[in-house]
Amino acid sequence: MDMRQGAERADRILDGTLKAIVPPVRWVHGTSISGLCSGSSTTGQVTRQRTVLTIISPERRGNFFGLVERHWKSSGYHITGNDPGKTFPSLYATAPGEYRMSLQIGDKGQAFFDVTTPCLDKASVPDPASDQEAPRLQDGEIPYPNHTSDFWSAKKPLPS
Repeated sequence: MDMRQGAERADRILDGTLKAIVPPVRWVHGTSISGLCSGSSTTGQVTRQRTVLTIISPERRGNFFGLVERHWKSSGYHITGNDPGKTFPSLYATAPGEYRMSLQIGDKGQAFFDVTTPCLDKASVPDPASDQEAPRLQDGEIPYPNHTSDFWSAKKPLPS
């Protein structure tokens, strides 16, 4: 497998994760980063990112993380760690083939998804492709979350 194929698989992992979020959130393609693996001139890695523009309230973050974790597990991914911190919680996983994934909450309730490929044969990497319509970042600027959701932005936790 080469870096182009790896990037395409990373895009599929991210698309599947975002499709599993119900109700849906608004998002943009984040930065695509590619580079050579340490000490190699013939292998490289790619990181694909998606930035969520929907505000995820502190009261609904547990639900958001739970939904993503259940999707990742049901997809055969292995949860490798988490940080349940109140301000900037995060979740980490691996997919078969040594793909590393993360979900992190940033400032103002913004969610960030990353998938990094293992070292693969060097190849040119196209821009992210997605079967979901989403804008691309302009000039690498990541906008703050600017969309509210009756569900994900709600200030009340879900009843148990």
